[in-house]
Amino acid sequence: MSGLAYLGVAVAMAAVLSTLLWLVQRKPTSFMSSIDEFRAEMDALGREPGDPPPATRPRRRPTVRPEPLVPAPRRGDLARKLRAARQQAPRPDEGR
Repeated sequence: MSGLAYLGVAVAMAAVLSTLLWLVQRKPTSFMSSIDEFRAEMDALGREPGDPPPATRPRRRPTVRPEPLVPAPRRGDLARKLRAARQQAPRPDEGR
């Protein structure tokens, strides 16, 4: 074999190996993967070395509903007010 053939085999092997390494070590590119990676880093920085890992269950929303600031109007109250306002308002064609 000539020197050029050895060089071609070496270049082909290097290309195949570098492609395999790129595929194996490639980071995920989804939106959530970067958020998950950031959360994992913050969890690692926030714990002491001897602490157990944090629980992974989701947090529940509180079941107590807050009291409204303004009481709800009676049923049909808004419709009644709108009808009364329409009856009192002058029509556009009557003003002439």
